[in-house]
Amino acid sequence: FAAARAAEPGNPDRWADLAEAHAAAQRHAAALECYDRALALDPAFAEADCNAALMLVRLQKSREALVRVARALDRRPD
Repeated sequence: FAAARAAEPGNPDRWADLAEAHAAAQRHAAALECYDRALALDPAFAEADCNAALMLVRLQKSREALVRVARALDRRPD
């Protein structure tokens, strides 16, 4: 994933892929950073906001997670 991200640093999907790898390895803070990078590149990336919310829950930051979920729902209510 890191190689793919390095090849396409402006692609939010590659940052989300790297975030998923971090999450699978229980590196929630690193995953959150990658989701935030994906969102900086594509602010409408609702799935990244939802996944970031999950990382925030795992980091015991529930209030911040609720903000992310609400923002994702605003972008994609379905």
